[in-house]
Amino acid sequence: MKRLNFPWIAAGIGIVLAFALLHGGAAEPAGAARLPTLTLLFMSEFGFLVTAAGAFVGIRNRQQTDGRRALLLGIVCSILAAGFVVLGLMVWRGHMAA
Repeated sequence: MKRLNFPWIAAGIGIVLAFALLHGGAAEPAGAARLPTLTLLFMSEFGFLVTAAGAFVGIRNRQQTDGRRALLLGIVCSILAAGFVVLGLMVWRGHMAA
């Protein structure tokens, strides 16, 4: 039963981390960031790992539960994971160029 709830938890954590990253200045130039660079990178990496695991478990659970809901949740987690990769690269490139 715990494996069935993990994609929901991963999506929730991913959404909260995405808002925190955007509010912390991950998509802004290096001088305008509100949080330190290492914090932004750590948040994006952690968000990627959690949502990628949620996508894997969600897509895998579609055979055990309602296929549509599990697949949709896996896709949402996949999109969040891709967003964390993009935000992490934006932080890395933006702050390393400055």
